[in-house]
Amino acid sequence: MEWNAARGLTTEKTDCGHCGRLARTYQVVRKDLKRVMNRLKAPYRSWGIPCTGTRVYSQRHRVQWLKKIGEAGVRRRAELFYQQLDASQLRLHSLGQQAFIKIWRSGPRF
Repeated sequence: MEWNAARGLTTEKTDCGHCGRLARTYQVVRKDLKRVMNRLKAPYRSWGIPCTGTRVYSQRHRVQWLKKIGEAGVRRRAELFYQQLDASQLRLHSLGQQAFIKIWRSGPRF
């Protein structure tokens, strides 16, 4: 697998048949993660709460961020976005590990 700045991960230089599908799945999950991150910031922006940077995504600061939203329904929606964020990050981490293992197994033995 190699990295191409314009296209992301590519499989042009691998012999592993499953690596291509794994790379495409990784890209899809990465894009989904970015969408969830944008959706998560939307309620804060709509309430006029500045949320620049990445602190809003941190598990350590979530309670503080959720307290800033006054309406219960909007706060619940943000909680659901946090759950989606956690699931997407877990999938992305898992796919990254799978890709590394597949490439390592298909590579030369020293």
